Amino acid sequence: MAARGSECVQVVVRCRPLFGKELAEGRQRIVDMDTETGQVTVKNPKPGGADDELKKFTFDRVFDWNCTQRQLYEGAGAKIVDAAIEGYNGT
Repeated sequence: MAARGSECVQVVVRCRPLFGKELAEGRQRIVDMDTETGQVTVKNPKPGGADDELKKFTFDRVFDWNCTQRQLYEGAGAKIVDAAIEGYNGT
């Protein structure tokens, strides 16, 4: 977290797992998350989509479909909540 006198905006992304209806419909995950590098890769969902149609995005922190609510909170939310309780802007 940045010093109290400065602000630092960070962007955090979480990808949820496929749920029952999506699995029942045979849908496939089209998002890959690299939690080490903060990179998200989105694949073309259309059948026969070329691999060169991958879109890559980099964020300050990413959480994949295996993370728990606790891991997300501890990794992204706890410092914001603590700062807000201390009277600092938490947005």
